[in-house]
Amino acid sequence: MNNLSLTVIMAVTNEENLDVSVKSYLNAGSAFKNVRILIADCIGDEASAVAIKKLLAENTGSISVMDFEALPSRAEVYSKGLSLTYDGYVCFTESAVNLNNKALRFVKKAIKKHPDCPVEISVKTRNKNENFIGYSKLDGLANFCDLNEVPYNAALAIFGYFFRAEDIKDIDFDFSIGEEALKKFILEALLKKPCISYSNKKTYKIQTIWNNLSFFINKSIHY
Repeated sequence: MNNLSLTVIMAVTNEENLDVSVKSYLNAGSAFKNVRILIADCIGDEASAVAIKKLLAENTGSISVMDFEALPSRAEVYSKGLSLTYDGYVCFTESAVNLNNKALRFVKKAIKKHPDCPVEISVKTRNKNENFIGYSKLDGLANFCDLNEVPYNAALAIFGYFFRAEDIKDIDFDFSIGEEALKKFILEALLKKPCISYSNKKTYKIQTIWNNLSFFINKSIHY
């Protein structure tokens, strides 16, 4: 476990919580050999620019900024960050998310016990304080999924996952469907690696994802 690296790809969507969020992910150094954070500004105003500048001044070497010609979407940030990640684990997040020590302990335990599986954790956002774990509905994909046929209560908040970089490098973010691209990416990743370590109410188990999850991926979206 200690020889693994972690790349955190962060979309800056909340400048007020940026410093707290970044520090919470840097704490993952207790579980990984090294942690690097790739960030990109998705707000594009003076306040976010000042927050990022301050962050870089205080954390030299561990944080890099990805530049875009135009204000990027989260999917564009995650896609570029993934293209710059070659090994270890990767997580996609945003600056409204804080990773706590309990989650880090679980990630360490899960990877040690099941090193070939992605890890799903329960995380909290600064604004809503919601647990993103075990969704019973794929609500955001209602336009092209039959909710009655959902085989697995997959959490569709992308920042709830730690993926092995080698498992997801060939999966693309579908920019044509906007924010739904994040959820589709999760489904494709889970379909490719249909075994997951996840936490839910202090339980720990492996959930096998049914093969018929594949029908989600190939359906067209109609708005």
